[in-house]
Amino acid sequence: MIDSQKGAYELEDFLKSRFGENYDLTAVAQDIQRAKAEYEEAENNELVSIYPRIKAVLKKYMDMSEYAYHIVTLWIIGTYCYEKFSTFPLIFINAVRGSGKTRLLKLIESMAWNGKIQANLSESVIFRSKKKHTMLIDEFEQVGSKESNTIRELINASYKRGARVERMKEVKIDGKKDYEVEGFDLYSPLAMANIWGMDDTVKDRCIVIQLDKSSNPIISKLMEDFQNDVEISSIKCSLLKTFKRLSKSVDNGDDDGKKGVVCLWNNYIYTNTLTTLYTIPTLSTLFPKIKEAGVYGRDLELFFPLFMISNVFGEELLNQTIEYAKQKFSEKNLEEYTENPDIILLDFLWKNHSDQPLQHIYLSDLKVQYQLIANLKELDNRTLSKSLERLNIVLEKKRDNKGVKVMIDMAKVKSKLTRYEEKKE
Repeated sequence: MIDSQKGAYELEDFLKSRFGENYDLTAVAQDIQRAKAEYEEAENNELVSIYPRIKAVLKKYMDMSEYAYHIVTLWIIGTYCYEKFSTFPLIFINAVRGSGKTRLLKLIESMAWNGKIQANLSESVIFRSKKKHTMLIDEFEQVGSKESNTIRELINASYKRGARVERMKEVKIDGKKDYEVEGFDLYSPLAMANIWGMDDTVKDRCIVIQLDKSSNPIISKLMEDFQNDVEISSIKCSLLKTFKRLSKSVDNGDDDGKKGVVCLWNNYIYTNTLTTLYTIPTLSTLFPKIKEAGVYGRDLELFFPLFMISNVFGEELLNQTIEYAKQKFSEKNLEEYTENPDIILLDFLWKNHSDQPLQHIYLSDLKVQYQLIANLKELDNRTLSKSLERLNIVLEKKRDNKGVKVMIDMAKVKSKLTRYEEKKE
């Protein structure tokens, strides 16, 4: 009670010193509201200015496509609010030597949330560093090697919330050596760069940035002195200053602030109604746009955070992001149709066996035909059998003294091919 009275007297003394002996409480409240509005407006203007400022810095030091400038800028901003989403895309920078991969990673490091370039990557580094940093991996050429299997699995898991790994840690209890489980949360921003390409599984979780050698002599002659670049330092300060407003802007939540934007999106898709979004005008116009884009599955997971971030900076940037997502989604589907081994196998079966009566075919004979047509150097019966089982197109399997033979469900083969055709279109 005494503390409350003391606080009231101190407040009254402050009001008198600030507004005079005969201060008007209503006028004071109006002054406070006005000052608060001015501060919020200034903070919002600073936040909105961040996108063009980062993009200008990238254009100063890098010679890239407009797509790359746009995506990298949004991704850098997103490292400050990635925890608001259930997924956040990995970035893979692919280019020939001398195209600026390392320079781009250093630029990202200089502006992203707690950016840190890693040279010597190990499981231990990923476990203990990833949650504390925007991790940037340069010259990641060994990603496809057998020795990197565990590292690839950890990277694959890092783009989605909830991925944890556990390792046994040596401890001492009452002076005796013992072990206890130590858990690591892997979800955090990650960008990688190399020359030779990326494992398909990892690449599927990435937004790919392709770089070419610059023909701009000014950019080529600029030195990498990002630590002393005043504009870069200013951008970093603005991002740190406004990240709370940014986080709130990308994840409005419901009226009670209990449901995140991903939960609201799922409710919208499931119920196919905007009723729950009327109190959040930005979402009631944003969600239908994203839905109409026709991007789904893994690609929607990767681009959804970028949709939300670009929406903070205006409708034009949102529309640009949606168009880029649609373009990449279309290119990926076409690539899948022409290069996916499952589709190639289905196409082979339909073209070579659909006109024959339903019958058993020896795997060895099927393998020889398929290997020749698909131009495969190595293919064994077991691998082919696993592919057929995965596609779920085997009606019956038998074995006799000549080997294993299968009966293929051609109706399913045709159905699957038709779905892929529709997806490609």
